[in-house]
Amino acid sequence: MHRVRIFLSITSVLISGIQVQAQSWSALPNAPISSGRHEDVVFLNQQLGWVVNVHGEIHKTRDGGESWILQIEAEQELGFSVVFRSVGFANEQVGWVGNLNFTNSPRPGRALFETRNGGESWTNITDRVTGPEPVGVCGIWVVNEQLVYAVGRWNGPAIFIKSTDGGISWTSQDLSPLVTGAVDVFFFNADTGLVVGGNGVGSSFEEQRSSKSVILLTTDGGESWEPRYTSETLGKWCWKISFPTPDTGYVATQGPTPDGVVLKTTDGGLTWTEQVVASGEGFSGIGFATSRLGWVGGGTVYETRDGGATWQEAPHVGERINRFRMLSDTLGYAVGRTVYKYSEANPVSVSPTVPEIPNQFTLQQNYPNPFNPATTIRYEVEKSGRVVLQVFNLTGQMVRTLVDAHKAPGIYEVSLDASNLPTGVYLYRLRSGNFRTSRKMILMK
Repeated sequence: MHRVRIFLSITSVLISGIQVQAQSWSALPNAPISSGRHEDVVFLNQQLGWVVNVHGEIHKTRDGGESWILQIEAEQELGFSVVFRSVGFANEQVGWVGNLNFTNSPRPGRALFETRNGGESWTNITDRVTGPEPVGVCGIWVVNEQLVYAVGRWNGPAIFIKSTDGGISWTSQDLSPLVTGAVDVFFFNADTGLVVGGNGVGSSFEEQRSSKSVILLTTDGGESWEPRYTSETLGKWCWKISFPTPDTGYVATQGPTPDGVVLKTTDGGLTWTEQVVASGEGFSGIGFATSRLGWVGGGTVYETRDGGATWQEAPHVGERINRFRMLSDTLGYAVGRTVYKYSEANPVSVSPTVPEIPNQFTLQQNYPNPFNPATTIRYEVEKSGRVVLQVFNLTGQMVRTLVDAHKAPGIYEVSLDASNLPTGVYLYRLRSGNFRTSRKMILMK
């Protein structure tokens, strides 16, 4: 079935006088604003979450981001400055944050901190790690209350650490020479997971220009690792990971010679392909609500609705985003300049009739275009009457009827799923009464 919607605004819709909520990103009005960047966010449920930032601050919310409590300013409480880069919680009381240790000569013994009272106080637990000492922790992944994984730093050394007893003790592993910098970690279960980073990346610009993006896979809980992707292009490394499904995942890349690339897998991380988003860009945060709908950000945020085949700028999502955390396909959070939430739009007062009446018939360009395999077509109806919207190939053969119904004045959109159509150029035509118009669209598989 094709989905047809009458749009009231970008964040709410109206069908036959009934208001329907739409999903959208919005900055939380009471969230903390960072002059630098909020680095990471984690939510245990729809209400309870924490945000950490470059200023060594940890903020907590108990109401889904409506209000926030500043729990710690590290320099005052710990006696030294930190850059909190990562955060993970096992339950409402026990959690961990990682310090980037943002210097070319990082201070030892300042990588990992723990709370056991919901963030009211924090303890430096770096000395609990047995094995190579982590200099900084850039990514944390909590599998369950007992099993926790973490990695760091992005510019080395690349250390993988693991706890199997809820943070009481930790073991570590040096990941070089497979990778010299480790940025993020993601596990499907206790055994199978990924670490991403760069091989050759370091503190100097010369090292960074020679770095390659690397993705490592383990199937034995981190005891051994296998490279599953190494970029051919120099001057880049992997940053953040997002897996909307067990098979489909995405990784953002960045570096001094950015080419705007996102990496994609459809087989659970075994193989990866490059998707060009925008030349001259490097990315930090990446998040997908579904296997097809997602966002990648850094200086500019881009959105895809077709699994990364095409991308459009999406400045409404947020600024300077370093992490997306999707709780479901209808709820997520992102952090950068402030905290952003993906959810149903706030209700607005509406009248029982469609408030926007177009002054002419209009057929807009489909979005995205080119597309594969789905695209959206929006059209405007000036007068009540029969409306027909059909798709034709270049030989003039009608291949799909999208709309053939009586329509009241309003703004509509319809989705086309072209999974069973071949690659090529198609025409879509709108007619109602004496009005006729058509546009071209390109299906690329």
